[in-house]
Amino acid sequence: MHFCINKFLNVLLWCILSLVVGCDALYANVPELEAKTLVETLYYDVYKDTEFVFNVHFNIGHALLDSKAITYVSTQVSGNLVYEKNIVILSKELKKVLYIFQHTENFLDKTYFQWTVNNLQPLAMVKYDYLRREKLIERYFTFPSDGYSLQSLLYLFQTLDYSVGKGFDFRLLVPPNHFYKFSGTIIGEEMIYISGEAIPCFKMQLSLAGFLGFVTPKFYFWLGQSFPHVPYQYRDTRFIYKLRRINGSLRL
Repeated sequence: MHFCINKFLNVLLWCILSLVVGCDALYANVPELEAKTLVETLYYDVYKDTEFVFNVHFNIGHALLDSKAITYVSTQVSGNLVYEKNIVILSKELKKVLYIFQHTENFLDKTYFQWTVNNLQPLAMVKYDYLRREKLIERYFTFPSDGYSLQSLLYLFQTLDYSVGKGFDFRLLVPPNHFYKFSGTIIGEEMIYISGEAIPCFKMQLSLAGFLGFVTPKFYFWLGQSFPHVPYQYRDTRFIYKLRRINGSLRL
């Protein structure tokens, strides 16, 4: 009972802060973007087995940063004790990650942090704040050209050229600044049903590269066969993400 009351108070506090301070205050240190144009919003429902857990809103847009064209990707997670806001800024042409900001309050996993990665200089800088502990990590590091955060991959995957059997490699960035080499392979074609409509998809399998890929869990995306390749479904070892609706007209 005491544990449940604490969780309730934590959620109540988050809601009050969001109303009083405002969600935009979380992004106070994010570089200012000009001429922002929201292009697309994808709405996902997330389940553990058959139980609904939370919603994810995934936004893609274009803007200017220091007069240069960029693409921004932002996500908002809410529901069942999971609250998260994230924004990734990428160079529009090279799809290079320039900036990441994430604020997470995950009462399910007891994970609370604020994460900033600034890759606008020759050496990237990370700032990782453990929100419920007096611990702060700040360091410089080299950001590889094939490095991406999970949110930026959700955009990148929509822009690639696919066929069954085709593969590619990338490095997944995990906070604070660890990179893990992954391999992605299109292992087949499947139908996904959204609101009763059949959507032909490529099924992508992701795994750690090399020998570890044989002994560690796999992750799966179902990407629409028509361009841009919208992620209609995603499954990992815990959750399944199902696209509920698309709002807007995607122009990559």
